[in-house]
Amino acid sequence: MAIKYTLAVRVQPRKKTEGDESLPRKYYAVAQSSGVIKSDKLCEQASATPLGNANLLASLPILSHAIETELLNGNIVDLGPLGRFSLTLKSKGTESPHNYNPHVNVKEIAFHWEPGWNTEKFLQKAEFKRAVTRKDERIIRKKALRRPDERDNEDTQD
Repeated sequence: MAIKYTLAVRVQPRKKTEGDESLPRKYYAVAQSSGVIKSDKLCEQASATPLGNANLLASLPILSHAIETELLNGNIVDLGPLGRFSLTLKSKGTESPHNYNPHVNVKEIAFHWEPGWNTEKFLQKAEFKRAVTRKDERIIRKKALRRPDERDNEDTQD
C-alpha cells in the first residue's frame, strides 16, 4: 500500500501572493486518491467483528446523525480511536464587536477532524508512490483507444 501523489508548482501556499509573479515557485506534493470507499464496503471489511456487516452498516446513519446533532450543539465529538470531530469558523473581521454579524461575516463553517490515538501508528507505516498526472492519464487512455495499426505507426514516428 502506498499514498499516491503528484507534484504541483505553487508559490508559497498560505501566503497572500496575488499577482506577484516574481515570487519563487516550488514543487509540492498533492495527494491523489485511488477512489472512494463507500460505507458498505468499509463495513464489509470490518464484518469480521461479532457485530457483522449488517449491524455495522445499520449503525452508520444513526452515528452520523448523532455526530451532526452534537456538533451543531457546539460540542466536540470524541470517538476514541476514530478521533475527535469539531467545527471551525472562517470569518471576516470588523472594526467593532457591535458591527459583527455572523450571517454576514462568517464565510465558512469547516468540519475539523483530529486523528485518534492509534492514527499515528498507521501513519508511520505510510509509503509513497508517485502517481500518473491526470493529463498523462488522458494521453495514455487516448493512445489505448486507438486502433493497433495507428499505435504501431505512432511508435515508429517517435
